[in-house]
Amino acid sequence: MNGDNNLVIQNPELHIPTEFNQPIPYVKIENEDNNAQLLLSSTPPIPIINSNTSIPAGPNSTFSNLEFVINYDEYFSKTFTNNNVNIFNPEFYQNNFKLESEVFNYFVDTICPGCICYPRRADGRSGLLPVPSIGVNPDLNPYLYLVVPLAQVSPIVYKALVAVASKQLSLLGNTKFEYLARNYTSEILQKLPMLIKEKQLSRSSDWDEVLATVLMLCFTDISSSCGNSWLIHLNGAKEFLKDSTIRSNLTPVAKFFIRYFIAHEVMGETAWFQNKIIEDDDYLKGLKSDTNEQIDLIIGASPHLLSIINQISRLGETYESFEFNNVHDKEFLEIHKFVTQQRDKLEVQLNTMRQFLGISELDNHTQESILKISEIKKLTTLLYLHARVDLEYLYLNHSKIDNNGNRFMEEPSKLPKKYMERIKGVKEITKQLMIMIKSLPVSMSLLWPLFVMGIVGVENDEQRWFVLSRLIEMEKIRELASVKITRRVVESVWKEKDLNCLNNRWKDMIKGKANTISLA
Repeated sequence: MNGDNNLVIQNPELHIPTEFNQPIPYVKIENEDNNAQLLLSSTPPIPIINSNTSIPAGPNSTFSNLEFVINYDEYFSKTFTNNNVNIFNPEFYQNNFKLESEVFNYFVDTICPGCICYPRRADGRSGLLPVPSIGVNPDLNPYLYLVVPLAQVSPIVYKALVAVASKQLSLLGNTKFEYLARNYTSEILQKLPMLIKEKQLSRSSDWDEVLATVLMLCFTDISSSCGNSWLIHLNGAKEFLKDSTIRSNLTPVAKFFIRYFIAHEVMGETAWFQNKIIEDDDYLKGLKSDTNEQIDLIIGASPHLLSIINQISRLGETYESFEFNNVHDKEFLEIHKFVTQQRDKLEVQLNTMRQFLGISELDNHTQESILKISEIKKLTTLLYLHARVDLEYLYLNHSKIDNNGNRFMEEPSKLPKKYMERIKGVKEITKQLMIMIKSLPVSMSLLWPLFVMGIVGVENDEQRWFVLSRLIEMEKIRELASVKITRRVVESVWKEKDLNCLNNRWKDMIKGKANTISLA
């Protein structure tokens, strides 16, 4: 964005700003050899008519009443700082269009298929049944069937996809793509505030390209660093969703945007102990209370399961707010009664949950794999329930202090019978999870199950090696920062347990180790 806050005014019929006037590969779906194929054509975009309008600045601006609640200047300044980007060089593109097209193809052909929970078959096929060239269900892969088509008509989304793919290639060792990723990200971060203001000025109800761009910026940050920067995007997303214009026009892209950020927040919060995330309003709380049991192919689980995971985290926080000197207080006894009642209700919901597929365009093998992944996540949620509620109760009520002043849980034989049974159940679930995970190819969708199982489920070197080997295989595939952090946290917990300097309290096991991790 330049110093004059110049806007790019789009031709209302063409919707492509001149300043993004680069040939964009167009994607179409065709049937060939009984398979759904993505074909790229080099059809150039339609010529653009462009004019510039300056936005008056200052408190007396006639446009001031159009601003959203979110402080976009603060949001984007933080984003710039955390991404450590340089000012983009427009001349860079003159010699890199061919490379740009190749990188975009890489996003379509390689990254998109890996963003959904079902793995490719052994023969390399995706598991998709032949589908018509129009009317493809976007739930099959929102990245491919929502974001990629949007990139055909929105150059800023196109640039965002190229930036994502360039960053992924650089993470895999192709360092020449690092500058490409930084240059594109820098341009996006300068164009996006202008696009937002343009939407505000025109009172537009179509925010798809803004939402998709913010989502892909977050996607890049999670992939490359999984640090504080993606949390800034999360907070920005939550501010976007406070706007009634977006809430009242939930397009497929907007719904994907909501699912993406809710899933990342809910799963990340299972490992966070921090206060960097803004509070939910009633609208967001309602979104996190969804009882729909249809499996989301991005998450590999149903919204209802996410809702239960979120409730478990809230129960864990309630318990963890107490200390030993509070356990006989009336307030604690009342809270304990409430938490245990809610815990048992959640366990019943998990045991009676029947997650299902609402999509018919997948072959039988792929459907079975997806159902297995969703079952793995449901069983992992039972482990998480034990970790956040049962272990906290035992820590507060059935632990003792050793000679070094450390507090440890009593021997299982001295615990109440129902907790002895639950510990035994954790062991059985862990064995069952190992069998199920072994039967599947390596999938990024299983990161959270490996994280939880690695911390509270494994008991011996064989089980540890199983978790570690799977995480190593994940690293080899995409070199994602979230996988590296997961492996580091799990190994750190194992070392501390081996040195007898760590109790079995979830909060103590992971506190300070993973405050910015993404586990979705």
